[in-house]
Amino acid sequence: MSVVQLLAPFLVTWFGIHTFLFLLQRFLNRPNLPVGPGSGSDYELLPTTTAGTGGQLSPGASISKSGPNSGLLVKPFHVRFSTTVLNSFFFRLGNAPKLACFWRIWYGLGVIFGVIAMVFGWALLAFAAIKLLGLAASFLWTLSPLRESDSHQEHHQRGFSLNRLKKRDLNEGNEVIIHPTATGSTESEMVLVPIIPGITLPLSHLPYYLIALLVSGVFHEAGHAIAAAREKTQLSSAGIFLYILYPGAFVDIPSRALAIMSPLQQLRVICAGVWHNIVFFIAAWLFLASGALQLSFRLIGWKQMNDGLSIVDIAPQSPLHGILKTGAIITKLNDIPLQGDPFDIWSNTLLKKGASTTREAGFCIPNTFLFTKPSDCCLFTPTMQFGHSRDRSLSCFIPFDPSDTTPTPQEDNPTCGADGTCYRPFSAYGTATIVRIYYLIPSWMESAEVVNKSPAPPTDEQVILYQGNAKDIWDAVQVTTMGSRWSFLPLWLPNAILLTIRYTMSFSLALSVLNIVPARHLDGHHALKALVALLCSIRQSYKSTQSVRDSLKECLLPEEGSTMPAAVSTTTTATFHKIAKAVKGVVVSTTLLLGGVMIGSLVQLIAVVLWK
Repeated sequence: MSVVQLLAPFLVTWFGIHTFLFLLQRFLNRPNLPVGPGSGSDYELLPTTTAGTGGQLSPGASISKSGPNSGLLVKPFHVRFSTTVLNSFFFRLGNAPKLACFWRIWYGLGVIFGVIAMVFGWALLAFAAIKLLGLAASFLWTLSPLRESDSHQEHHQRGFSLNRLKKRDLNEGNEVIIHPTATGSTESEMVLVPIIPGITLPLSHLPYYLIALLVSGVFHEAGHAIAAAREKTQLSSAGIFLYILYPGAFVDIPSRALAIMSPLQQLRVICAGVWHNIVFFIAAWLFLASGALQLSFRLIGWKQMNDGLSIVDIAPQSPLHGILKTGAIITKLNDIPLQGDPFDIWSNTLLKKGASTTREAGFCIPNTFLFTKPSDCCLFTPTMQFGHSRDRSLSCFIPFDPSDTTPTPQEDNPTCGADGTCYRPFSAYGTATIVRIYYLIPSWMESAEVVNKSPAPPTDEQVILYQGNAKDIWDAVQVTTMGSRWSFLPLWLPNAILLTIRYTMSFSLALSVLNIVPARHLDGHHALKALVALLCSIRQSYKSTQSVRDSLKECLLPEEGSTMPAAVSTTTTATFHKIAKAVKGVVVSTTLLLGGVMIGSLVQLIAVVLWK
């Protein structure tokens, strides 16, 4: 896919968004309606008024009764909507008397998970960095002149190539050359895989990707909002945004209100976001693993297929477009039936690295038909690797001749009768591949669409020969394990919901681990400072009480409504500066580690794509 094809939908979408918002501004631009400046690089609609007195409220206080305000900030490739409508909702939810005990335990568990996830996330980044350094060292070692000369000498001493293994075929003199999988890095070996539309993310999945990002962000920010409300802190605003291709949510919590909280209260608010993400991941995983989603679809009118995959959509630029029909059921790829776990078999077969070592099955062609056609029809050229002839209705095959001796088959495979000969597709240059796609037409589909293309009845299995890269089939053909019982049910709906849930699970898990690492502009940066302050408070309390139990009770279980003194007040200035420098060093080093891993993973992905 060219760069123009990638950028065109993106630019058209943003042009439509900016055009709609510009027309909306002109429509709403009336004298009795407060409108933003409307000039410069950005403009506002119904601008938000942030309360200047935002902060902590006393236990008996209530949220302001002033009317809700909303605003829309628009910049090039950036739209941000904020509102105060949800402030009262979050405040009532976080301070509901019946939920007080639940929220305390709930966000206490969130603090425990946040600390564990911080350590695990940092260890994950360190592991990814070590692996990237190992790959880089291995790559540089293979490029060194000494290593290259040693490999050539070893090659000549052994007398055969280490990169090409040969296996004797059934026919004497024929050889099957097996190309091993590249020993370099692959996407499956990457610790962190960058999400790039069109490379690691199919463009057809982009809508599900954007929805999943937004849902993950909403759950994350809802955790911060409820936890802050539970600590008697009023939000300034909440909203959603779209920046280039990144949709997300946000809550505006006054920084002064967070600063006067105790360290434990700060940890509850900071860790609430990642805690909500991991809980969503576990709940969604249980929902899918229990089969509840499939059961819901079966009750509505879909059916679970264990012996095939239903076609949801085919990319218009694919050669299969117009040949395979949406709704058709793919039953086999080559000689591999799609049974048991058809989706995994589909992906593993089409994305398989290296050539198969097994003899592929052929097609039985009647001798009466074979001998009526000229035998010199096939001309092989680099551009026509499967041969061509003047008669476009003919395809070039080579016969599969039996051995001179009678073989003893190890498997009971079907063979051709005496009136036919087994033929299979042949490429003279060996670079192109053939994929046999077997499919069925469901009974509810109109058979008239396939009558003109094949004389076979709609219920019989049909086959298509695809010449090219098998991965292109995986990219172009969307399939699902849910089949439709009736024609009016949309085929894409089960697959769309399943993909959205899976992407949301992936992003929620990533947020719960990576967002809590102590790096700049992440929750982990503030969580580390609050955690260190909490540990200092416990240490200072222990010095005064000489009791671990009393210290933990004072710092971790303060009475409701009381404010725990900050650790800084009892910590000497010199000690505080040492601790602050240590925290800053951890944050800076983690930020560099995260940036290095991200850049290294991107370089590794580019190398994998270029290698392929």
